[in-house]
Amino acid sequence: MSRSVIFEDHDSEIFLLSGVLELLKSTGLTGEPKKSTMKWSMKCQPVIPDGLFFLKGK
Repeated sequence: MSRSVIFEDHDSEIFLLSGVLELLKSTGLTGEPKKSTMKWSMKCQPVIPDGLFFLKGK
């Protein structure tokens, strides 16, 4: 079982970041009792348009 949300982050008209936040069913690590738990997983990637810089040298 998993549930997910796709997200985007904007600053005015500039698209900065996109990704997926998922709630996953996990059975734990090898050797641990078989107890099912829910864990969050987030995958994201920057989307930086040409000509946009976060850090500029002097």
